[in-house]
Amino acid sequence: MNSRRVLLRVLFRKHCMSLLRGIARYNQLHGPWTFYLEGPLMVYQNSPSLPKLVLSRLVNEEKKIDGLITRNPRLDIKLINKGTPTIIAIHTREQIKNVPYVIMDHNAIGKMGAEYLIHLGFKNFAFCGLEDMFWSRLRCEGFADTLKQAGFSPITYGAKVNPASWSKTLDSLKEWALSLPLPIGVMTSHDDRAIHLIEACHEAGLHIPDDVAILGVDNEDLFCDLSSPPLSSLVLKVEEAGYQTAQLMEQLMNGEKMDGQRITIKPSHVISRQSTDILAVEDRELRTALRFIRDNAKLPIQVDDVIKTTSLSRRALEQRFREQLDSSILEEINKNKLAQIELFLRETEMSIDQISNYLGFSNRSNFTRFFLRETGMTPKTFRTKEQKEKQPGSKE
Repeated sequence: MNSRRVLLRVLFRKHCMSLLRGIARYNQLHGPWTFYLEGPLMVYQNSPSLPKLVLSRLVNEEKKIDGLITRNPRLDIKLINKGTPTIIAIHTREQIKNVPYVIMDHNAIGKMGAEYLIHLGFKNFAFCGLEDMFWSRLRCEGFADTLKQAGFSPITYGAKVNPASWSKTLDSLKEWALSLPLPIGVMTSHDDRAIHLIEACHEAGLHIPDDVAILGVDNEDLFCDLSSPPLSSLVLKVEEAGYQTAQLMEQLMNGEKMDGQRITIKPSHVISRQSTDILAVEDRELRTALRFIRDNAKLPIQVDDVIKTTSLSRRALEQRFREQLDSSILEEINKNKLAQIELFLRETEMSIDQISNYLGFSNRSNFTRFFLRETGMTPKTFRTKEQKEKQPGSKE
């Protein structure tokens, strides 16, 4: 079988690298394909001659490209017009009739960010993005709509991209941060913007997360961990979409008609780090109870343990939970316990028995029964589902 020849034009950022990982996974299982991949130099240098470097091997060998996955269709319009099977991937607004696209569900991303900050107990919310980036505006709309439905009035900020004037960007962000009602939960359009805002807050003398809790998008984990404080960020299911992209490309190269097919990248979950490690609740007794629950989520705590941390009676504390959080003490304990279990199942290689013991369950049966009641699936099913999304096609 001859190797399929696929040209890849993507950015070397985490979301694009995850897309490539999904494509590579498909190739491992269903290849072989030969890839012609732009390196970082070719991506970041704005020279019309550079795309020719990628194609030079093809021209010299007088061979053709069987498929094209590109972020910038303008560079390859001749190939597209010739009918080369093409998929346009991520963050482009250019619409070419009948050409398939990989798109992000920006509205769902904004919605998940809003729900996460609401859960932290904030009453003040803001979105910090880029007004000339359509994907930022769509994320802002999803964020704002979700908050309005919950009875809140979010604040929005959207400066234009101007990388040549960082000092002006910083001054503008600092001025905006100082105008915000505190404490406040802020979702940013992406991790880069979050890191800009963190720097502006430091310049303004605002404390993170006590004054301003900040959430990014994309989970560029190296940058998130190096940020000061480490940045919480929303994870996207990009690798899964990469696998689906390669799967569709196979179908196109086998003769399926290009008919505007869409592959949608959905949000997955939030990785919580120090930039949102706060409970924005004004009631001191309630905040004490919530902090105890969060700090001891790995332990087998009971409702009575929570009550003992406050000066309130059980009835009074339960009433405050109901009035201000719309949940009971036990529901809040279970919610935090469940978040810990999902984190360990998703992010570690610990066995289910090890997780059960570490989180204070008396035995595996009780652990499984708890998880099944809260999620509708067993821990094993949840982990298998998450692993399959990280490495789509692994069971094929």
